[in-house]
Amino acid sequence: MPAHRPVAHIVLALCLTGLAACQNPETATREAGPPDPQALVEAAVADAPLFSGIAVISRQGRIAGIAVQGIADRETGRMVTPDTLFSIASAGKMLTAQAIDRLVREGRLGFDTPVADLLPELADAMPAHLTVDHLLQHRSGFRITRTPDDAALDAVTGNHDMFALYMTLGLSSEGPADFRYDNANFVLLGEIVARLSGEPYESLVQRAVLADQGLETPVFQQPAAGRDRLVAHPYMPVDFQTWWNSETPVRGDRADDYVHPAPVPAPTAGGGALASGPDMARFVASFAASPVGERLCGIVAATEARGYGRGCAVRTGPYGRRYGHTGSTAGVQARVFAYPDRGYEIVVLSNHDGEAAPVFDALEARLFALAPP
Repeated sequence: MPAHRPVAHIVLALCLTGLAACQNPETATREAGPPDPQALVEAAVADAPLFSGIAVISRQGRIAGIAVQGIADRETGRMVTPDTLFSIASAGKMLTAQAIDRLVREGRLGFDTPVADLLPELADAMPAHLTVDHLLQHRSGFRITRTPDDAALDAVTGNHDMFALYMTLGLSSEGPADFRYDNANFVLLGEIVARLSGEPYESLVQRAVLADQGLETPVFQQPAAGRDRLVAHPYMPVDFQTWWNSETPVRGDRADDYVHPAPVPAPTAGGGALASGPDMARFVASFAASPVGERLCGIVAATEARGYGRGCAVRTGPYGRRYGHTGSTAGVQARVFAYPDRGYEIVVLSNHDGEAAPVFDALEARLFALAPP
């Protein structure tokens, strides 16, 4: 086992601190029953030599199994820990959807409120019947006319900056359309949240969404600004230009190939906030089990095998319903899902490009004893 994969001593430390659910090995051998979440996460991480990150199984938000592996910051040599912050990429769309839901419950808008009433500067760029719900479900038909250059993107510090940039690029819609995933929908939603609340999108989410749930993360900062806490910097097995121009996914042959830093955009309402694995498990558990989950995810009929609700990816399978979101960008991959019919959550966050998905798939299959596809 490579020296940078210290799973065993971390698991022992977690047992001692109470973060992990640990058993007496003899008792575990004698007692037949449901899968042991701690054993599952240890095995899934150990079987994934390219993975750097954290894997969590929880039950209704209570950590039942947790394992970490890899290097968070190659510059300092610091290893991943259970408290390390990772980019959650597009999984942050659930935060935006929950902020919109809060404004709906407060009577400040409805899911059917026309976007033109909320962002009047876009009134001439879209039909009057385009609503907040169309944005939430990626059915708005919005398109950006021009692609921003690197300098313009580098100048973005938050959601309002990104909204202002989109306005200079030519943002328009011919009307509601079929599902087409686009971050622009959620950047517009973030601007709506800011205008109706009278405070920046980021502070509203942290004050009114996360603090209400007793969560310290996600936070809206870039890895370089997170020196007060250990942040996992994103790495790729090739330089960014090679990665960007490749027609097929690029994977390393070993973990030590992931040494190329990825560019890190500012977090927006479309994603990119930093969070710990345990906090995301608690967040998605609360999200899925509450009436909020039904309003946002439950609009996808249980008879549908998969669909996209309001900022929430939904699938129905042998485990019942699955609510949550994926997230992927250069050097980052996240899987954040709850299983409300089973009472479990699985969260896998990685700072190695493309390496959360194999661990997540293994955990889901083993936890629910699913046959491989």
